[in-house]
Amino acid sequence: MPPDNPPKTKAKTSDRAKPQPSRVSRLLTTIWRPFHLLAFALILSTVMFWPEITRQMPDLRSRPEYQISWTNISVTPSGRWVPPDLVSKVQEKSDLPDPLPVLDDRLVENLAVAFSRHPWVAEVISVAKTGPETINIEMKYRTPVLMVRTKRGGLYPVDREGILLPPSDFAPADAERFPILTQVHSLPIGPAGTVWGDEAVLGAARLAVALTTTQERSSAWETFGMAAIAVLGPAQPAKTLDDVTLGLLTSAGSQVIWGRPPGADALEPTVEQKLHRLDQFLPKYGDANWATKTRRLDIRPWDVVENDELTQEGREGRRFQ
Repeated sequence: MPPDNPPKTKAKTSDRAKPQPSRVSRLLTTIWRPFHLLAFALILSTVMFWPEITRQMPDLRSRPEYQISWTNISVTPSGRWVPPDLVSKVQEKSDLPDPLPVLDDRLVENLAVAFSRHPWVAEVISVAKTGPETINIEMKYRTPVLMVRTKRGGLYPVDREGILLPPSDFAPADAERFPILTQVHSLPIGPAGTVWGDEAVLGAARLAVALTTTQERSSAWETFGMAAIAVLGPAQPAKTLDDVTLGLLTSAGSQVIWGRPPGADALEPTVEQKLHRLDQFLPKYGDANWATKTRRLDIRPWDVVENDELTQEGREGRRFQ
């Protein structure tokens, strides 16, 4: 009797598997497809003819609607000393065109560089296109704190960092509004907008800031009727603040040996301690004895303040003995 489920016979298979195409063959097959050939041809044509295409295209940078006049540049409002024509002064000194091309990728960078070179500009914070025809530039300005009188005569304004400001921007009467530095043994080493090059000037500028900062109702400069700051040493341009010794002269003729300027690494009383000593020993402007009781103070020692009556010769000479 035959079995109910006869055994299945195995299907015959070929002894060899069908060969597979190589990677190179598959790549060539893909490349030679019409769509890929067309795309490759378009890319190659664009690369080859792009320089000519760009030459034939209109230059939008020269069109009026893509230009900004210098008169449409607004800047951070400045104080009374910064000239109102600062934008036009920057334009004169720069090599940038007028009008300015809005589509120029380097316009913002070029304007920042041009304005940062002006002697009144301490820092350019930002340059922004605020509209289709306007540019706003945010800046920090330098502030005059001291007038330097040199041996050549004339007064040179500097800021708190000892950077020379344009003397031509000040009227002669403006000098009376600032402390004056005398007995200077140097001249500016560069044009306006650069450091003076003498640490004595930097130290005096810092001292001027400390003395003119308002305390309660008035500054120390006003309280004691100060007239000038003097360089007592060295007798040549100073290389460091530690080399500098400064003095103060009142309008009545009193003299104060202040010592090292603020920021110097010196074993002397602090600025606050020295100001307290002035308050103790120096007659104040408006007192009955302010003009007659002239003194010569040395406030540098820690233990005692040297307090001497100034001779008539010293008062009249208005120079430190």
